[in-house]
Amino acid sequence: MFVPATHYLSLTKIRRERYLPLPGTVLVAAGQAVKAADVIAETGLTNSHLLIDTRETLGLSPRQAASLMQVKLYDAVHRGDILAGPVGFPPRQLRAAHDGTVVYLQDGQLILEVYSSPYRLLAGLDGQVTKVVPGRGAVIESTGALIQGVWGNDRLGCGELSIPSDRPDAELTGDFSEKDLQRSILLAGTVRSVEVLRSLKKTGVAGLILGSLPGSLVPLATQLDIPIIALDGFGQLPVNPVAYRILSEHAGREVIINSSHWDRYNNTRPEVVIPTQNENMPIPPVNQPSFMPGQEIRVNSSLNKGKVGKFIALEREQVWLENGIQIPAATIHLEDGNNTCVPLANLEALAVR
Repeated sequence: MFVPATHYLSLTKIRRERYLPLPGTVLVAAGQAVKAADVIAETGLTNSHLLIDTRETLGLSPRQAASLMQVKLYDAVHRGDILAGPVGFPPRQLRAAHDGTVVYLQDGQLILEVYSSPYRLLAGLDGQVTKVVPGRGAVIESTGALIQGVWGNDRLGCGELSIPSDRPDAELTGDFSEKDLQRSILLAGTVRSVEVLRSLKKTGVAGLILGSLPGSLVPLATQLDIPIIALDGFGQLPVNPVAYRILSEHAGREVIINSSHWDRYNNTRPEVVIPTQNENMPIPPVNQPSFMPGQEIRVNSSLNKGKVGKFIALEREQVWLENGIQIPAATIHLEDGNNTCVPLANLEALAVR
């Protein structure tokens, strides 16, 4: 079992596997250069089926409805095509609301198989295709800075990194110029206003990187088209100092924000990539099987939540929690200079460089 780790790397080699949920067609070749928003593979998802009752819709008997049908079994129809009618005065007609194929037709009832839009897999980062898996996807490699988060709304965006305030705990408010936000990726400690979050879409902002997001705003953030990442969790946590330092060094640079959901099984999580060309590429860090003295960590418990520090040592004996459970713990030296005892289950390693 490896220690859970979050990567904050100012320069590293990044390798990402991008695969379709179902077999499909791969559109790239090994050695090809790709941009984050490029479609690298696509597949058709399962079509849906829609039951349409012309008898109820037009107020007809089964015999009348059958005589007024304008389509036959296995006909391909397009949105707006007449399915049945006209009947009555003024004449009424029933039109198709979707493209599809008639797969059932009897006594004025029909089932329309509705075509699904193809699923298009995006590259997710600027880089080069190093391997193609036929029918499934590709492996893409890139170089640059990498900052990972804990929550995202599953969107992709690119833009210029903009930092409105020099404080990592700064709240994003409506005090900004819409002209200045065109294609910008904003960095802030948090946003607490529903109105501010809704207004961002109108400004042309390309993405939002936050230290934390109030739980009450998660449903709205999930619906917005712009990518949003919470680096440290939920509530009112500032951007942790390690991530803030790296991001501040790249202010004004083009960044890629991929706010994919955190999936431990598929090894995907929300992240920010800042592409950089460098021949002297350091080796990517490897997750460790245990915490090590001096290792940088982040605390995920309610007390000291979001704070970072260094791992000092394991406690000689297990500690008792308020709920009566006895578990392993460690002494942590926080950046504010204080030492504290934290259960191992509430610690996360930070891969920092």
